[in-house]
Amino acid sequence: GKYRCSTRARLPTMLPKILVNIIMMGGSIAGRAFLDAYKQALQRAGQEGARRAVDATQRPLTATHSMTLAEAKKILGVDGKPNLAINDIYTRYQHLHAANDPTKGGGSVYLQSKIDGAKTVIEEAVKRGESL
Repeated sequence: GKYRCSTRARLPTMLPKILVNIIMMGGSIAGRAFLDAYKQALQRAGQEGARRAVDATQRPLTATHSMTLAEAKKILGVDGKPNLAINDIYTRYQHLHAANDPTKGGGSVYLQSKIDGAKTVIEEAVKRGESL
């Protein structure tokens, strides 16, 4: 009939719509890929931060950050206690270390590193033969 249009005749008017659809689909796929990559990067960054926090708690104090025996005993809460044994130190250390574990929520890497340092200072004092 006289109202019939061939596909070939409509192609010039359909071509911009087709191109827009192709671009939109490609943009959508690229957008999803970018979003997935971003989420993965955030997860890796969080895991790396947690690993660094744990590493920091396991690192002993260096010579530039010295702590006295008295300070170490105060940190572990055993200052002024008579007849102190090394097992008392380890018991306090384990309790305080667990209570300040940053991976279990509410903990502090800073406090946990101080607790680690205090234990190290006391262990070194015992090795040198100092009395607690």
